[in-house]
Amino acid sequence: MNTLQLQTPLMINGKEVKELTYNTAEITVSQFCEAESYSFVAGAGKPKMAQHESDHGLHIYLGMMAVIAVNPHIDVTDLERLKGYDLVQLANIGRNFILTGAGGTSGDSAQNGSADLYETTPEPTAPAPAKSDDIL
Repeated sequence: MNTLQLQTPLMINGKEVKELTYNTAEITVSQFCEAESYSFVAGAGKPKMAQHESDHGLHIYLGMMAVIAVNPHIDVTDLERLKGYDLVQLANIGRNFILTGAGGTSGDSAQNGSADLYETTPEPTAPAPAKSDDIL
């Protein structure tokens, strides 16, 4: 489980919350579809041309679902009160989930927003083919 440190504390059920635990590995099919629905409504119901990889609204709501998955007492309306950089951190959780699967129990790279989105491709180990001049 990972922890999101909030820059601006949030009031949830009458308590000030300074950090939120989350786990993207616990997001269910229902929660994924719910995140898409919330994202659509938040975007004023306008058709989206973006794919999941670049849908920032979806990323925010997927981040919310990762929080709710391990904190069922928290509601989307609670998390919609987040502001500023806390929203960026939440979106990073959702983005990393879509792009790399990060944010589950395997590490906290999504929390920092610094997950490697691309892996280094190793150089080929086979020798280069011989040139036609070398074959005689």
